[in-house]
Amino acid sequence: MAISIRAFPLLFLASTAFAEADWSERMKLKNDFRFRTELLDQDSDSTPPNFRQRLRARLGGVFQVNDQVESGLTLASGSDDPTSTNQTLGDGSSTKSFSLDEAFAKWRPSEPWT
Repeated sequence: MAISIRAFPLLFLASTAFAEADWSERMKLKNDFRFRTELLDQDSDSTPPNFRQRLRARLGGVFQVNDQVESGLTLASGSDDPTSTNQTLGDGSSTKSFSLDEAFAKWRPSEPWT
């Protein structure tokens, strides 16, 4: 019973948002892609130069549900490292992860609530 009560406002917001004809105007997509080649050559004779290729890819969007509610979601390449979503490329047989980077909902109360 508690699950359906919590889910009801979300279903209501989603149904009112998709009922409007201009839903595509309320959505903003965002993305970026970066590919980088690095050569880390240290001055030490005992450490060989490190040559690597790295990439980062992010895809997301922000959806304006109504005048008060906005939600967003971003997916990114990389591991669960909070400082970087870069992937170091290796041999062709390795797989890379793509996971949730950001999810949010923003509510701006109307005049009687501010």
